[in-house]
Amino acid sequence: MTLAQPDAATGSLLLEATEQAAQFGTWCWSPPTDEMSWSDSAFRLFGFEPGEITPSRRCVRERAHPDDRQRLQWASERLRHGYRMSPVEFRALQRDEARCLRLSVTAVQRAEDGPERVWGIVRDVTDQRRAERQLGAHLAVGDALAGWDSLERGATLLLRGLGEALGFVAGTLWLPRDGALVAGAVWHVPSRELPSVERVTRRSRIAPGAELPGQAWTLGAPIGSVDPPRPPRTMREQAAVAAGLRAAIALPVVKGEEVLAVVELHAPQQSALSDRLARSLIAIGHELGEFLAQRRGELEPSPLTARQVEILQLAADGRSGREIAQHLFLSPSTVKTHFKHIFAKLETPDRASAVAQALRRGLIR
Repeated sequence: MTLAQPDAATGSLLLEATEQAAQFGTWCWSPPTDEMSWSDSAFRLFGFEPGEITPSRRCVRERAHPDDRQRLQWASERLRHGYRMSPVEFRALQRDEARCLRLSVTAVQRAEDGPERVWGIVRDVTDQRRAERQLGAHLAVGDALAGWDSLERGATLLLRGLGEALGFVAGTLWLPRDGALVAGAVWHVPSRELPSVERVTRRSRIAPGAELPGQAWTLGAPIGSVDPPRPPRTMREQAAVAAGLRAAIALPVVKGEEVLAVVELHAPQQSALSDRLARSLIAIGHELGEFLAQRRGELEPSPLTARQVEILQLAADGRSGREIAQHLFLSPSTVKTHFKHIFAKLETPDRASAVAQALRRGLIR
């Protein structure tokens, strides 16, 4: 049985269908004349309708994120002068989001004075990079929780790990206190503008339903924003706009129906909260909720002094009052006085019940 060969028109349609299905397009560039041609799929990947514009390197650079344009220019100039071009990834600014595109060269026709014609492909690798970032976020959470030794340090490592994995530059762990959210930890990349955002954030109190963290607190679900309010309504929003922060997500940390905290992350570029990312964040929120539920004492001001926590921890380890006194170089009567204060603060009658309650509240481990 002999299969009929497709004619040119059918072959072109099959190629176009293949390109769209595989999320890639083809391009051709003539360095001597600087002329380009794109397949229909390449037009769409660059954010245009087929034939909408005359293809050019300038169009590609203008579509790229400002931070990526110099790298694209450098790569094409090296290619023009006969050097091999490694694949280049850049963020293409589309109508509603930034897509990650990968340019690579497939063939070069050379002349005596350099490349005569260059063929290549452009591929949309956004979903692949997002999957990698989400995996990185889960690993970052695991690392932060494994090394957690205090709220301030542990939460800062958590925010940094999530931020670096997901492409954010600043983050805050918000804690419920007296009917409002307050900043329990703040992180940001080195920057001249972001310290001002941190100062305002640390002074802020956010009511339920207010701003992005308050909305996530009320909804109990991740929420995203691709642009700050115009005009900014609060001092924190004003500081974010001044620092160039355009996108944010807020992730509630939940245990059952209770929201124990809210994680907020900021980025300078637009980034929509996709369904896939939202599902990943929900899983992270539950993982964090299970962890912090065992450390509730860190989430609110401790009723005990540092010395009282130390004494109660030694009691939980099975030390007697005399052993505690010897270990801390205190008199037995001083230790007894500390226990009296502990019983009063925790509203417990004896040492065993004080230890049990402190363990339930996460005051000791």
